[in-house]
Amino acid sequence: MSFIDRLVSDLGDSGTLAAPSPDGDGLQIEAFHGRLLEPAVHLAFSGTELVAHLESTAADAAAVYPDADAVTAAYRLFLVHLDEAVITRAMPGSRITLDEGGLRVDPQRPTDPLPRLDPGATYVWASEPPGGRRCARGD
Repeated sequence: MSFIDRLVSDLGDSGTLAAPSPDGDGLQIEAFHGRLLEPAVHLAFSGTELVAHLESTAADAAAVYPDADAVTAAYRLFLVHLDEAVITRAMPGSRITLDEGGLRVDPQRPTDPLPRLDPGATYVWASEPPGGRRCARGD
């Protein structure tokens, strides 16, 4: 099984619909984790380019996933980076390519500006673990 076939299968296991692009240039993601993308996000790289990318990142990836061989570790890390790119930077119609620095997304989703906060107000950060007890400050 090629890495492209494996990628389509693994993405499908997470509710992502990926299929060969109609023009034969890579894959298109039509739904991501069950969310429809219209138009599809285009993964514009070949199986050969993916293998070259995995081989170039294998040594670093082995440090992240020491339980796997280097290329499998690189593939796992690639999946993490692809997920991050689609969630945070891609928008419907984006193209994702591979280069020396990793995944490139074009166009990228515009960043969301911070809401206008009242500069005179006091803000606090609070956290409560699911099903956990809430502690008062100093506990």
